[in-house]
Amino acid sequence: MNRAPAIAHFDAKTSYDGALSAAAFNRKVHLVWIGAGTAEDRIHRGALALHEALGQAGVHNVFYESPGAGHEFQTWRRSLLGSSGNSI
Repeated sequence: MNRAPAIAHFDAKTSYDGALSAAAFNRKVHLVWIGAGTAEDRIHRGALALHEALGQAGVHNVFYESPGAGHEFQTWRRSLLGSSGNSI
């Protein structure tokens, strides 16, 4: 049986009552924040790719990278303080 996958019929603008459309999502969600340290290349690349894909789809989001840090307290500290506009 050669059937098209279900995803072929998926429409983000109408599925889930429009919750996945960029305009509707941006109205309902006030902040999509993504942060990653640059020391863990695979995680950093994935986070950056997510940020870029959301931006291309029209979803407002913020990306913060913590230079030289991995998945550790320093990354969280820098990211949270940096995204709030406070200095470290």
